[in-house]
Amino acid sequence: MSDPKLQELAQVLNLWKEAELKMTRLEMELAEAKKECVRFEEDVVPNMMSEFGFTSVELEDGREVSTKPELYCSITGEKTEEAMDWLMSVGAEALIRHNVSIKFGVKEEDLRKAQELADMLIAHGIEYEDKLAVHPGSLKSFLKGRLNEGLPVPLDTFSARPVEKAVVKEIKKHKKKALSGR
Repeated sequence: MSDPKLQELAQVLNLWKEAELKMTRLEMELAEAKKECVRFEEDVVPNMMSEFGFTSVELEDGREVSTKPELYCSITGEKTEEAMDWLMSVGAEALIRHNVSIKFGVKEEDLRKAQELADMLIAHGIEYEDKLAVHPGSLKSFLKGRLNEGLPVPLDTFSARPVEKAVVKEIKKHKKKALSGR
C-alpha cells in the first residue's frame, strides 16, 4: 500500500506539469499569432492595398485603412565602426554619444578618487552620471549567504522574499522507484 502523502504530492506535481505544458503551448501560440499579425501588417494588407491602387481607404463598416513607410534598424557589433564612419561622413555626428563608464568601489580611497575625477570633469565642463549600482547576482548571493548563516537581512529594503522552491527532475520510466517520505 502506498503512502497517501506521496500520492497527494504526486497529484500536485502532475497538476504543476500540466500547467507548465499549457504555459509552453500558449507561449508558442502567442509567438505564432504575433508572426501572423506582422505578416498581415507588413505584407498581406500593404500588398493588397498597392495592388488595388489604394494608399488610404475607408471601408463600409467605418474602418480606415492606410499604409505608411516604417523603418526598423539597429547597429550591430560588427558594423558599429562602419555605421559611425558613415554617420560622421554625412554630417550626422550629433547622433553619436560617447559613453564612458568607470567603476569604483566604496572604500574611502575609492570614494576620494571618484570625487577627484568628478571635480576634474566638472572643471572641464563635461557632464557625467554618478550612479551606485549592485549587480543583481552579487546581491542575491550575498543576501542568501547572510540568511543561511542566520544573520539579519532587511528584507523590505531589498524587496526580498525568501521562499521554498520546488525543483522537479524528470525521471526516465525505467528508473522510477517508490520514494518514501521522511
